[in-house]
Amino acid sequence: MTDAEAVLRRREERRATHEALLARFALPVVSITVVAPGPLKDSPAIRRRLQAADAAVRACVAGAGWTVVESCDLGGPTGPESIFVVDAEPRALKRALVALEDAHPGGRLWDVDVVCAGPYGPQPLGRGELGEAPRRCVLCERPAHACARARRHPLPVLLAGIEAVDAGAAVPGDAAAWASLAAEALRVEARLTPKPGLVDAAGSGSHDDMTLDTLLASADALEEWFLGCVLLGRAQGARAEASDARSPGVDEAALDDLVAMGKAAEDAMLTATGGVNTHRGALFSLGLILGAVGQATAGGRRPDVDAVCADAGRVAGVLRDRWARSLGARAARDQAGSHGERAYLAAGTGGIRAEAASGFATVRGAGLPALRERRAASGGAGREDAALLWALVSLMAVVDDSNMVTRGGVAGLREAQAWASGLVSRRPDDDALVAELRAADDRFVARRWSPGGSADLLALTWFLDRVGAIGRD
Repeated sequence: MTDAEAVLRRREERRATHEALLARFALPVVSITVVAPGPLKDSPAIRRRLQAADAAVRACVAGAGWTVVESCDLGGPTGPESIFVVDAEPRALKRALVALEDAHPGGRLWDVDVVCAGPYGPQPLGRGELGEAPRRCVLCERPAHACARARRHPLPVLLAGIEAVDAGAAVPGDAAAWASLAAEALRVEARLTPKPGLVDAAGSGSHDDMTLDTLLASADALEEWFLGCVLLGRAQGARAEASDARSPGVDEAALDDLVAMGKAAEDAMLTATGGVNTHRGALFSLGLILGAVGQATAGGRRPDVDAVCADAGRVAGVLRDRWARSLGARAARDQAGSHGERAYLAAGTGGIRAEAASGFATVRGAGLPALRERRAASGGAGREDAALLWALVSLMAVVDDSNMVTRGGVAGLREAQAWASGLVSRRPDDDALVAELRAADDRFVARRWSPGGSADLLALTWFLDRVGAIGRD
């Protein structure tokens, strides 16, 4: 029997069970299943979810003064199911169970039907028949059936949301807002103009394979995956809250989940860009930070930038050590692939991995202070672009940019750093800064230089600046 045949047979058995109970008792049948997207329909976690729903429904029924006159449990390829026969008026019962689904912290993970006898057999009593709103998606406020039909959310992100709800986190809550802010950080950096050697609104800089539209498409594709990173952190934070166990160590299993989410996000990025690596470094940085933000904000707490960066740094340190061991073996076979790997082997620069493991010390020590200082000196948000450009130059002066090493060697990196350091020392006003950057763009493009690592850290700088503002509000 194929999987499809087994599922069809299970549905027929369920219908027959409902039909037999309706005929025997002439009372409404309550059917409880749980949300289980993907191929895995039965597991200890799914059964725990069903047990929680079962207990909540029983308590609701008892609290309303109704009686469960019969119950049974079913299983099979579509997952476990609890079935009750309840001595209650069907519409009143459905209203009570709709209210329970909508109010209970785990209710978005349940599918509680009230089944009545219809002219053509068992018929679920729909929310719409009572004027109630459809059951909402686990991840957003849209109707769950619409998101499922459109496959709006990637499966790993859905599973991360379910894990967060299971852990006791409020989902969707503010998770989508953090993901949206991270994607906007990429858009802000992409549109910022002029940036020497980089893609911006004026052109493609030193890149023949991407445009501003490519970068914006990449940001759009990553937003949903950023949500997955937040939700994985939120689940970890909720578990720590529940157990009151806040260890400074790194949960290796949770880290593996975050790595898998990042790899899936990279695949989505490459699909959106036609195979062009637009944001691999930024994805690494923002994914780590978003996981830390999700963990830090579990339970409704406000994020602290230094604490978030320290948490991300501990995780990144484990990843860096894993990478170094793996790279040694692959380098012996001449299989180093990324810009960061080649730069490390050629020049010993740690690139984004070292920056992340430091708790993003360069962003906190150079990028954020430069952005905030220039913003204040420029009179606030009206000259935000000038503040961001100043932050970019300040980062370029100190970042060991692996992209620059790949394109210009160590000598090219040091020359670009010296130019940026000189500009920082001269402290030009906003108009002079823009003129200097335009002139530098011509030189960078002629030499095919592109400080992509600094650009990624500029996006992170913008994001962390917003995190800090939210934490202070």
